[in-house]
Amino acid sequence: MTRWIDDTDRRLASAHSDQQTLAVAASEDTGITRRRALRLAAGTAIALGAGSALGPFLESARADDYCLVACQKAARNKLQRRIDFLAAATAKTTLFAVVPLARLGSLAYLTVVATDDVGDYFLDLSNCRQTNCGDPKQYPPPPPPADPTEYCKTCTAYCTVCATVSTGYICCVFPPKDDGSSPCCPT
Repeated sequence: MTRWIDDTDRRLASAHSDQQTLAVAASEDTGITRRRALRLAAGTAIALGAGSALGPFLESARADDYCLVACQKAARNKLQRRIDFLAAATAKTTLFAVVPLARLGSLAYLTVVATDDVGDYFLDLSNCRQTNCGDPKQYPPPPPPADPTEYCKTCTAYCTVCATVSTGYICCVFPPKDDGSSPCCPT
């Protein structure tokens, strides 16, 4: 079909132009044909489609480690609460609706609400990937690590790094081991 259209376009164009222009155009076939344009458009559409489909997998995660799991769990719990409510509402409307048409209407409404709840769940999950999990009031950033110079002023001996205490440092009468760990740090 496209070849027929291209041939017709060339015939119409040759009827309105002189022979010299046609000879130059035939020797320099640099123009884009309809077939080539369709191939380029199809390739572009496939590339854009694949890029948009794989976009969530290609983007770098900006989620903060301290709140991601809690945020995802909160979103899951919120969806589970809504599903439990809808299950109870479905049982109630199915058992107590006498007219079958009323049952269908209530079930259609519950289907729309369930679909909306699933959409809200995915929106909540996408918010979990933002800074502070999308809610700085619920997930405030953790406090900065303690400044060793302030904490270590109170130590009379060695001030060593210890991840198991809240300050991150511990005063110890023994020097740190060769691997940098403290013999005073509780395990």
